[in-house]
Amino acid sequence: SDHAYSVMGAIFRDFSGVEIHPDITTLDADLKNTSFIESTVQIRNPHHTNEPDLEGNGSSDGVDDGVFEFTLDQFFRNFTAIDFAEITK
Repeated sequence: SDHAYSVMGAIFRDFSGVEIHPDITTLDADLKNTSFIESTVQIRNPHHTNEPDLEGNGSSDGVDDGVFEFTLDQFFRNFTAIDFAEITK
């Protein structure tokens, strides 16, 4: 709690696992075809460590750098508020 995790990226997939690219003009159809289990969201813990350990085997990629992936389903089950901003240099 009280963390501001960063969403580093997302890959949306249909129910057969094929990557899709939602478009604002076809968003209704795109959302109906989006699988919440096949789609993934890459997230970064602000402390650069302490990744979720769902299997009890340590970080899923073997490096506890705070960057991890959730399915879209896991993302919506674990995060209750989403704010966004664009940061430029």
